[in-house]
Amino acid sequence: MVRITAVRPFVAALVALVGCTGGGVSVSVDVPVGNDAVEEAGSPADLPAPDAPGIDVVPDAPGAEVSEPDAVLPCDGPGCFGDPCQQNADCLSGFCILHLGNRVCTAECVEECPEGFSCEQFGGAGRDLSFVCVSSYPTLCLPCAADSECKASPADAFQCAVYAGEGSFCAAPCDAGSPCPAGYLCQTVTSTSGAASQQCVRAGGVCDCTAHAVQAGLSTPCSESNEFGQCDGIRLCSDDGLGACSAGVPKAEECNGLDDDCDEETDEVVCDDGNACTQDSCVPGQGCQHAALDGIECSDGDPCTVAELCKQGICSGTPVICDDNNVCP
Repeated sequence: MVRITAVRPFVAALVALVGCTGGGVSVSVDVPVGNDAVEEAGSPADLPAPDAPGIDVVPDAPGAEVSEPDAVLPCDGPGCFGDPCQQNADCLSGFCILHLGNRVCTAECVEECPEGFSCEQFGGAGRDLSFVCVSSYPTLCLPCAADSECKASPADAFQCAVYAGEGSFCAAPCDAGSPCPAGYLCQTVTSTSGAASQQCVRAGGVCDCTAHAVQAGLSTPCSESNEFGQCDGIRLCSDDGLGACSAGVPKAEECNGLDDDCDEETDEVVCDDGNACTQDSCVPGQGCQHAALDGIECSDGDPCTVAELCKQGICSGTPVICDDNNVCP
């Protein structure tokens, strides 16, 4: 248990958990400052936003599994603190929140909450003001495309961190006074916006798909690149985990009605067959076309012909006698 020395009020906020464009899926949920929807909450009380979480959480060794939170109060049956939930009605406390990227039941509190949670004040339509345990890491390790998808409010320091070779996932701010939860490391990372900061990232460099991420259809951007260009796609969370990148492999542009090199233009290709007696063009669906020309002046490269003209796509001229009767040319 961690004793909260100063109980901070908080308000309900709207968090958009969004995948990438170019295939992203957008899911909106009402959450109490970085947490999941509080069902039937209505308009929140007019209270100031909370400060950044400052709970002292001692991390386990790198790679350790994140343990389930201990119950705040003794509890039997489904709906206890830390049990999975989909809506507030699934919880004995009436509060279903996000914690480490999953929906879990929380509990009311007075001053104390387990590590990784803080005791915050909530008020909404049809509810008296209540104190509940709120996660300090609601979106941690969820797939994301932008910092805003990881924040409960614009002032939050949560970032969408780039995991090399994997994609981008929500991270949480950390320092010597605010270490990371078990299974996470405090490292300097770069976000999708290009900002660098100290953030909690998953030990081992891989974030698993939580049940919430699968249900919400969350995804992370990805790409394939080579000398021809870069194709963008997404990696989507499913029951089988984070899927393969949907991006195609860039290749040389062809006349086929497709954007082969992924530069948002199609068929920017020259269909030149090197024959001056054909009209070259690209016809999507049919490929390069070379229509034969007639009556157009041309040069067949033969010094012994004159008055060359295109005839049915072939350059030909009138032969002339080129022999000067000189045996010593």
